[in-house]
Amino acid sequence: MGVALKEAHDNFDERINKISDRKYYLMDELERQESAILNTGRGEYLQLVISVSLRIRAEVLLHALRIEGYMFQAVRLVHQIIRHIVH
Repeated sequence: MGVALKEAHDNFDERINKISDRKYYLMDELERQESAILNTGRGEYLQLVISVSLRIRAEVLLHALRIEGYMFQAVRLVHQIIRHIVH
């Protein structure tokens, strides 16, 4: 337990700064998109959370994610229900 705690503590600030840098990069990119509304402020406490609203229909987003190889449990369930209703 002590070893795990030491590993978690080593370079903690450096790792948090890297995460924050990546968060702000992602926020910058999202702000450039017309279809995205950034709900998270820059100085907010939660360093690992980004809240964004997308001005696209959910099914369009899920279809695009599926094409890229991402499939979420909820999507699988919806597809199963649709297949059951259709057949």
